[in-house]
Amino acid sequence: MHISFTITLLMSALILGGLAVVHTGEKYRDKIFGAPAIQIGEKLFDTHLLDKTRQINMANTNGVDVRIVQTGHFWSTTEPWNDRADPMYVKAIFQFTSSLIVKDVIDRDNVELDDFTLEEGSIRITMSDNDGRKLCDYNIGRTTAWKIPSDDGKIMQQTIFIRLADKEKKNKIYI
Repeated sequence: MHISFTITLLMSALILGGLAVVHTGEKYRDKIFGAPAIQIGEKLFDTHLLDKTRQINMANTNGVDVRIVQTGHFWSTTEPWNDRADPMYVKAIFQFTSSLIVKDVIDRDNVELDDFTLEEGSIRITMSDNDGRKLCDYNIGRTTAWKIPSDDGKIMQQTIFIRLADKEKKNKIYI
């Protein structure tokens, strides 16, 4: 009698614990089970979230870091020197980041990052808001051999390897 009651309590606790994990926020569930890969055809980053960007950090593996900060209505560099940033350059970074669409997903388990130039020779871009919270953080690797037709079908566009730098999403490489 006592053993069956204990087993029933144990099973109830496991079921309730499982339901609690399922109903927690996506952020916490991703930390426990790992984040699911972004689906093919979806954008890597939410463009509405990128609108909150007030700081852009770019770094390469050779130690060159560039920090661009929005001050008022202007963008200016604070590293490696203080200067006004070219608005067309900042616009190009935003357009590049907001137009990243997943064409394929590679599992990180059985591949070396150097094969995709995602360690040595990569460029890391981090966009943050006023409070320093990261809105997007990713590494740009080399171009792939795979080319895709443009919307009108006249031009073949290059594809590149992208790896997200978030701990929960580091295990996938996106094309």
